[in-house]
Amino acid sequence: MAEEIKANVETPNEVKEEPTLTKKELAVLRRNERREKRHEKIRKKFFKDDIKYQGPLSYRYLRILGWVAFVLGQLALMNSLTSNYNWDPLGPVVQTIFNYSSTLMTPFFIIASFGMVLSGNRGYRNFILLYGAAFLAIGLGVMFAYYRYINGLFVASNMVEVSTLLENFIADKIHINVFADLFTFTLFHYFVNYTPKKYFQGKKIYIFRLFSLLPIIYALVSYVLKTSYALGALGNLPFGFFPFMTTKSPLVVSIFVVISLWIKNREKVFIKIGSTKEQYKIYLNSRRNSLSFSIVLSVVIAIFALIDLIMMVVLMAIYTFTMDPAVMDVNNFISAFGAGQAIMCVFAIPFLLLYSYTRDHKNTQIDLFIPVAGIGVTALVYVEFFFNFIIFMLKK
Repeated sequence: MAEEIKANVETPNEVKEEPTLTKKELAVLRRNERREKRHEKIRKKFFKDDIKYQGPLSYRYLRILGWVAFVLGQLALMNSLTSNYNWDPLGPVVQTIFNYSSTLMTPFFIIASFGMVLSGNRGYRNFILLYGAAFLAIGLGVMFAYYRYINGLFVASNMVEVSTLLENFIADKIHINVFADLFTFTLFHYFVNYTPKKYFQGKKIYIFRLFSLLPIIYALVSYVLKTSYALGALGNLPFGFFPFMTTKSPLVVSIFVVISLWIKNREKVFIKIGSTKEQYKIYLNSRRNSLSFSIVLSVVIAIFALIDLIMMVVLMAIYTFTMDPAVMDVNNFISAFGAGQAIMCVFAIPFLLLYSYTRDHKNTQIDLFIPVAGIGVTALVYVEFFFNFIIFMLKK
């Protein structure tokens, strides 16, 4: 009996065998472990203590710079028109500088708008209505001014034929309505990043996202029409089309398309690692994310500027071997394709690195005054410029 008790005491407890995993299950387990480690690494990156650096430039300064670029562009436009009649107050060098400077208007306005949306200071609706109204107002205004006053003045006074006037007005790929670009980019960003609260719920959200193709198609059609016209492939295209076309090349369009997609992907990654939308909104208002936005945007601009430079070299080679200089000079040939616009965006990079969308202003009335002042200065510039031009023509 004692031997039986001793045997029972010395017998170890039975160990339950764990079920063995198949190779497939083991691979899934290891993949999940690697993914969790990666997510934890991303979470630590997102939830680090906020940085101290905050760029000194707010959205307000970018908007002011945008209006300055717009006014310079209008001066270049008017000088281009009058220089065909031997009145060139700016001179070719200053006109070229002003014309290229005007290409910076779109980056400044769009970046300020994106930043204000990211910080929650403005909603998409505000910018869509603002840029949409400006787009239509300028388009209709330019059409009215051209057909009623410019066309009427020049043709009635027998100064020039209508066909020649049209060619001069849109020569050198003049940027007529830059608000068409702003409206187009804002719509794309809206359809990519905004989530409707009532409609397009569930899988219907993909239908809403597909609407983002509409502004892209619009920009590409505008580019094809303007390029074809500049190369003489379209014949007589009515002037009424031009005020409603976008002005930027596909490379510049691609810059803001990539940034919109980057912003959307950043949100997806944030949600994927297990964070909430409320936490994402908090992160959006951090200085760390603001600096990341500026750096990524600057890198994207630099990449597309390099592509643009390569494009210019290729176009120059094509021109050298295929084009007749008597038909079209090399500058008009290159500008017909919108080459060089992405390169000009590089000059916006220093301002971007000094920009922080987390900077806010208490006095929002100044924000309302900025566009009013911009429109007023532009109108004054137009009146003064053409007033002096008419005097010049009367003295001839």
